[in-house]
Amino acid sequence: MGPTHAVSELRELYGVQNGLAHWFILYRSWQWITLEEAFPLIEYLIKSTAHLGQERQWSSMWFPLLTNNGGDYLFQDLRQGHLQAFSHITGECFPVSPDLSSFLGELVRDLETDRYKFEDDEPLYVGRRTLGHG
Repeated sequence: MGPTHAVSELRELYGVQNGLAHWFILYRSWQWITLEEAFPLIEYLIKSTAHLGQERQWSSMWFPLLTNNGGDYLFQDLRQGHLQAFSHITGECFPVSPDLSSFLGELVRDLETDRYKFEDDEPLYVGRRTLGHG
């Protein structure tokens, strides 16, 4: 997988509903980032993680998709296409999925197998999957 495929996946995702519904919380704490939020966020993350050193600093080739609103992000690496979770404290990256299509496929399976329950029209994840630290 290369940059062209990763960009194509992102174009398709954001063409649906600008990153999917903003209210849909994934895996108990992760929220979609809109396209309007993503681009300024990349610049902010590069600057705010500079203290972590070159190896752990946010890369301009990482496109943020989800946030836990606590400083951690799930991103797609635009060079290789895979998805990872980024820890704002350590700069560590944790593998999540080989590509966006696989990640969304897992989400669909979670929905189809009732790992999300809807209470008062709000999604509640009752499965065991975690992203990042857990």
